[in-house]
Amino acid sequence: MRSIRNRFLSTFIKHRKMCLSVTAVMCVYSQYNVQLKNACSDEMCVCLQDLVKSHLMLAVREEVEVMREQIKELSERNAELERENYILRALRDRD
Repeated sequence: MRSIRNRFLSTFIKHRKMCLSVTAVMCVYSQYNVQLKNACSDEMCVCLQDLVKSHLMLAVREEVEVMREQIKELSERNAELERENYILRALRDRD
């Protein structure tokens, strides 16, 4: 029981330190979930599930921040391209 928990935690922490995506963390969780349910007490499983949940929420928040920044940059680039397009069309129509 302890070795399964230790393997789960070490794998989870390794993935978390490497800043992998939420899907990688979920894969680690699902890989050990069946073994954990068979080997751990209900209380320990709940504790580990809470740990996974908190780390997933943190990973999701980090990814949301990255995506917000990307959206902001893309919106600015889009506005710049629309201005350029407007100017080019105006110049084309003048000629």
